[in-house]
Amino acid sequence: MHNPSSSFRDFARIWSFLLGIIATSLFIQMTILSNDSFVRTFGSKAQRIYLRLAGYSALIIVVIHFWLRKSDGWLKWLSGSGASPLPPLSFVVLIFALVVVLLRLLLWLKTIKKSFLPAV
Repeated sequence: MHNPSSSFRDFARIWSFLLGIIATSLFIQMTILSNDSFVRTFGSKAQRIYLRLAGYSALIIVVIHFWLRKSDGWLKWLSGSGASPLPPLSFVVLIFALVVVLLRLLLWLKTIKKSFLPAV
């Protein structure tokens, strides 16, 4: 008999691995392109835009990776059946990453709103 819970764990494991590889490759690209020759070739504005988009994309992918990989342990801790009274470190990292993305999104919305307001 097929166990649906086992099927989801296999799905989560595969996608977690693939997302981890994608995020790592984005971070490696950011490292390679964070040098003076890239700035001279494409300009500092292009570099800032690329690094910002790649960095936030990688951060979001890492959050999804953590969610797929560690959510079982988080749910155990949240329900009180975890081994420790302290939250798992991966949960703390997830909350921090979500706060960073939320604050950057709010800052971006504020700058967009300010650019549409008429000058006084």
